[in-house]
Amino acid sequence: MAKTKKKGEKRAPVARPLSPTRLTELKAIDEFPKVREDFDPQGAFKHEYDLWITYGYFPDRRNRVVGGLKLSKASPDGGKFKLGVVQTFMNSQSVLHTLTASANCSHDQLARPRRWRLRSKFDQTKDTWQGIDKELRSKYEIDGTTLRVSTNDKTSSRKLQSWPTSDWSLFEAVQRFPFKSGFEVKCDLLEGLSVLRPAQRITYEGQITHQWGSGKVQLHYYRQFGQGMLPYEYYLDETHRLVMVVSGYRAYILKGGKA
Repeated sequence: MAKTKKKGEKRAPVARPLSPTRLTELKAIDEFPKVREDFDPQGAFKHEYDLWITYGYFPDRRNRVVGGLKLSKASPDGGKFKLGVVQTFMNSQSVLHTLTASANCSHDQLARPRRWRLRSKFDQTKDTWQGIDKELRSKYEIDGTTLRVSTNDKTSSRKLQSWPTSDWSLFEAVQRFPFKSGFEVKCDLLEGLSVLRPAQRITYEGQITHQWGSGKVQLHYYRQFGQGMLPYEYYLDETHRLVMVVSGYRAYILKGGKA
């Protein structure tokens, strides 16, 4: 829950990058999601995250949950699996953006997508977007080094240097990465399953002990950086379950860990 500034109370800049500790200080989190001992990163799952943002100062009522992410993985079959994604984001003009995707992914190290459908939809109460498409439906397919895209009956293609993964694919794949010093993987990436971001690098950064709610928890984390994107940090519990992802002013927080 966002903290509202009281009369006479001074605001201070957030100043430091978001992290589990900083998010706790900012009142974005007050409880750690309960550990699921039966969680299997190799198998099927359904995760739901809150999307929390900061406007750079605290306290500030604009620091709040503005959307969410629902991520589902079907049981792998024959070296592939189906990934389901629904992300919502409400901007400052009360426009709700919903991205929905269904992707057939390879069950390889990076969960790289082969074929997928993507739907982008905008909703708002006042109709001020006359003449502008409020919904786009796209189909994507990667065939060798060629990416084919069909959007609203218009088709295009482009050559790729390598078979990319995607940001949402990494939400699944990172859970299968080893907790091992020196681990590193390099890849190209499709942000939002649509925009190519080349030359990404993901490294294991180690383990931290974090005071979260009423107790201490052990978290492992990976850091990603590369061309065209802000750095990402992925935080996992001891069962390899992804509990938090932070990037810039945004944080994805697994349900059960929000204030």
